[in-house]
Amino acid sequence: MNKTITVSALILWVASVAGAQIIDKPAATVNLTRPEFISVKQLQQQIDQFDALRSQGLSGLPTDPLVVLDSMIQDILLKQAAGASDVRISDAEVDAYIAQVKKSIEAQQGGQITDRQFREIVFRQTGLGWEDYRESIREQRKTIVYVRKEKQALFDAMDQPSDEQIEAQFRRNATNFANPEIVRISEIFIDTRSLSSSEKQKARERAESILRAYRNGEGTFSELVLKYSDDTKSRYNDGDKGFFARNDPRIQVYGEDFFEKVFSLEVGEVSNVLASNVGYHIVKVTDHRDPKLLGIDDPIYPWEKTTVREFIRNAIVEQLEQQVFQRALKELVDELKEKAEIRIYEENIPG
Repeated sequence: MNKTITVSALILWVASVAGAQIIDKPAATVNLTRPEFISVKQLQQQIDQFDALRSQGLSGLPTDPLVVLDSMIQDILLKQAAGASDVRISDAEVDAYIAQVKKSIEAQQGGQITDRQFREIVFRQTGLGWEDYRESIREQRKTIVYVRKEKQALFDAMDQPSDEQIEAQFRRNATNFANPEIVRISEIFIDTRSLSSSEKQKARERAESILRAYRNGEGTFSELVLKYSDDTKSRYNDGDKGFFARNDPRIQVYGEDFFEKVFSLEVGEVSNVLASNVGYHIVKVTDHRDPKLLGIDDPIYPWEKTTVREFIRNAIVEQLEQQVFQRALKELVDELKEKAEIRIYEENIPG
C-alpha cells in the first residue's frame, strides 16, 4: 500500500529550494531511493505536450490530469529503481540505438542526412540538446533492460509462434507480400549540390566528356567510375548503388524523371547523362526484376536474406514481446509503488 511521504523528505524538499522563491505547488512527491517532486507546472507541461501530440494525430494518450500524473510517478519509480540496480548501458549501446533512430528517419525522408541535420531534427522533436538527448536514450534503455531483467520469467514463459500460425498469417496477407519492379544500378556520379548555375553547367560538361570517353573506349565503366565519380562510397565498388524499387522513397531525393529513365534501361545498358535533384549520373543497369508475388520462403527483398516466413515469425514475436513487456511493466510498477513513499496533492491538480 502506498505510504505518505515522510516529514524528513519534506524538509529535504524545502532545503532544496532554500534561497529561491517557491513559485509552484507540488502535484506529487515520490521517494523510492530518494525524494523527488513533481510540480503542478511540470504536470501542466506534460499535459500540454500530450495535447500537442494529439493535435498531430497521435492517439491513446491520457487526458485525465491524474492519469498523466500517475504516468509521471511511474517514470520516476522506474528510473530510481533502474538507477539503483546493476544495469549499465554503455556508450556503444547508446550509439547503436541512436544509429537505428537516424536510419529510421532517413527511410522516412528518402535519403541520407548528415549528423548535423539529424541533431537539428532531434532538437525540433524533443527540445533536447544533444548530450541531454543521449542521456535520455541511456535512461530509456536502462529502464527497458531493468524491466526485462526483473521479470525475465515472464519472457521465458512466452509462447513462440508455431508454423501453423505463421502459415495462416501468410495466407491471410499473401497479396501484401510482393516485390515491386526493381533495378540494380552502378553509376558515375557528378555532385551538383551547393553549386552555382555556372558551376552546374561545367559539371554537366564534365559528365558529357566522361560519357564520350566511355563511348570511345577510353576506359571500362568500372575504370571511369574509379577515376571520375564523386560518390566516395560506391567509387571503390564499381559504382554499385544497390537496388532501387519503383516505390522507393529515394524518389523524393533524385526526382521522378530520373527514376523513369533508369527503369527504362535494359540490363547492361549505359545511359546518357541523366539529371537528378542532386547531380548528374551516368547509369548502368546491372539487374532488372519484374513485380512478383512472394512465396512464404522467398526473401523479402533481393538484397536481404530474411524470408517471408522469418519476417512473419519476427513480427509475431515482437507483438508477443510487447504484450509481455506491458504485463511485466505493470507488475513491476505495482511492486515499486508498494515499496515507495508517495503522496499526491489532489487539491493542487488542475481540473
